[in-house]
Amino acid sequence: MAKAQQKNPEQIENKPKLKTVKIIPFLNGKRLKKAEKYPPETIFLSEPDYKELLKVKKQGKIEEAGLTVDELARELVKYREEELQRTINEAFEEGISALFEVRNPRKLRKKTIKPGEGYRLVPFWNGTIPATRKNHPPGTIFITLIEYNCLASALKAGDIKQHQVDDYARAFVKYREPEEIEAIEEYIRKHPPKVKPKKKKKAEDDRLFPVVNDKRIWDSEVKDYKPEEILWLTGKELNIVWEADFGRKGFQA
Repeated sequence: MAKAQQKNPEQIENKPKLKTVKIIPFLNGKRLKKAEKYPPETIFLSEPDYKELLKVKKQGKIEEAGLTVDELARELVKYREEELQRTINEAFEEGISALFEVRNPRKLRKKTIKPGEGYRLVPFWNGTIPATRKNHPPGTIFITLIEYNCLASALKAGDIKQHQVDDYARAFVKYREPEEIEAIEEYIRKHPPKVKPKKKKKAEDDRLFPVVNDKRIWDSEVKDYKPEEILWLTGKELNIVWEADFGRKGFQA
């Protein structure tokens, strides 16, 4: 077992090593000595940037630019931070795009608009119209079919990417023209949401309960008695009996 866990020497030799960048503290035009604590205004340069700074300083180009050594050092740090952020953003955009391809394999397709339905609002999220028409998750965007088709056309033309679709949908909602808002409201007035009538449950008073010898019996016990021995009471009547005094006095009441 121990032998199986041993690594091949060739694998260890060929294993890529991470390059570490040496950081150099810099202030007042010179490199600071190693210390446990540096002043708050200390500039931390990477070794390549530090060497480049010394090179430019030696050539006398810093004074020509009207800068001090520290000012140029800070500009270098700022440039590197912005460059790093650009790299991260590009990597994030590629990664998030791939993520959406997995999570949402359905592409945004044009939905046929029937005459007069252009301003019908449809729920929209995660780059598509969900199949369900209720219990919409937080963040659901309600766009018109015209706006939906605009998104579909832009995606097909390559003007926007799949993971950007929701952001553009929110922009449509935020920047609607007054006449568009009026058309949406007019459509809603003419086509109010249909509310399905709820199925009426059988009223408790319509149900009959069997009672024998002043006692409520189970429905499964009905077959054990003769029909004339059973007294059938509605739920309301049975409640009155319970409240009065269950038993012979209750039934008499």
